Amino acid sequence: MQKPFAAFLSLGLLAMPAEAAPSGGVTLTYYGRASVKLRTAGGLVVYVDPFKGDYAEPADLILVTHGHDDHNQVGKVARKPGCVVAAPAGAAAKADLAVVEGRPFEAAGIRVLPVAAYNKNHARGESVGYLIELGGLVVYHSGDSSRQPEMAELASRKIDWALLCTDGYWNMGPAEAAECAALVKAKRSIPIHSSPNGLSDAANEKAFAAAAPGALVVPVGGSVGL
Repeated sequence: MQKPFAAFLSLGLLAMPAEAAPSGGVTLTYYGRASVKLRTAGGLVVYVDPFKGDYAEPADLILVTHGHDDHNQVGKVARKPGCVVAAPAGAAAKADLAVVEGRPFEAAGIRVLPVAAYNKNHARGESVGYLIELGGLVVYHSGDSSRQPEMAELASRKIDWALLCTDGYWNMGPAEAAECAALVKAKRSIPIHSSPNGLSDAANEKAFAAAAPGALVVPVGGSVGL
């Protein structure tokens, strides 16, 4: 996948200068499973993997990582006029954009790069993660995944926050996720999808926080400034 990634670099998308620092203008709200809201100080709203939560604030962009029912409930999300729903082909009802690993796009001024996300339970090509640039930050959402060689390519992307699945059943567990946080060289990280079946699992979240430097646990329904 080197060729698409190289093309992405040539476009200059998500490339932040070395001296750039997080703006502090983005708020993350966690809804459990892999579902989050990212809201900039200017009012741009991105939802990733809607499932169960309060999706009443209208979205500018909805991102779906794959077609499992606990990740693609886009019909629950309020939308602004012109809102874009982006997902791998067939992963979400009435998606506006079929995303492809390594092919960047922009919606509402938000720059996004779909990246590899796969393991024995999630087929490559049907599942992606996302690099999202908004509010002066680069946020990595791993999607449902385990450690993979392609993650090493993300180390140069100056990721401010990595959101990493940690359930240890469908995906990697806390120890492996902590290794991935180091592999992608994220400045900070948050465990998501920590339970095989429920919205979250406190033991897996605690184990990740103990193993990953700079980790922060966000409770279901909680919000944090990034």
